[in-house]
Amino acid sequence: MRLYQQIARWHNLRGIYNYCCAYCGATDGQVIYLGNWNSSGRTLILCVDHVQTQYNGGSCSIENLQILCNRCNGIKGEYYLPKLEPRQPEYSMLQIIRSQIELQSTMGRRRRTLPDNYISKLQLGY
Repeated sequence: MRLYQQIARWHNLRGIYNYCCAYCGATDGQVIYLGNWNSSGRTLILCVDHVQTQYNGGSCSIENLQILCNRCNGIKGEYYLPKLEPRQPEYSMLQIIRSQIELQSTMGRRRRTLPDNYISKLQLGY
């Protein structure tokens, strides 16, 4: 696929997801403050996420893509998170942080209970 076609598809996907994270509702460039309120904030950036990671055999088809902010995408990591429906943007910083903490808790439980077919990178020789 040509680069301009891929960029156009990703831009279209961002529009489908109302230019906000499918999980927490954060918008591109939104700043959140974690921990110390006197510290500088963390800017959230929207990125394209593969529902089933390419590492695990996922494709780049539009059905396997969703929009997540960089924090939710980092929390998700290489693990499977069901495809989320588009939502309206969330402007409450507190609600965004609550959603991200909930996702972190959920993914933490999944990491502790690995599926039977899980193959570690060590077993693959990485």
